[in-house]
Amino acid sequence: MCSPVGPRWLSLENLLEEGRDQGVYTAAVAAVGLKGELLWQDAAGQVRREPNSPAASLDTIFDLASLTKPLATTLALMLLAHRGFLSLATTLE
Repeated sequence: MCSPVGPRWLSLENLLEEGRDQGVYTAAVAAVGLKGELLWQDAAGQVRREPNSPAASLDTIFDLASLTKPLATTLALMLLAHRGFLSLATTLE
């Protein structure tokens, strides 16, 4: 745990730990802010799958290049759905 956890942030800390425990990712870092104020931050997991790999920290840098295509595609589809060009039930072929 990298920041004090109170009841308000416990669910977010648990979410980070669950994702790691379920194998969704090996490590994650998250932060919550509002109007320029950092309210909470935490890190979970290890930077690699190998035993004795370093723990993730608030300074861990992640390569997000592989996320560009699915994130951009999802954003485009959500905009099209919002503008009425397709439905979320539309089948893509």
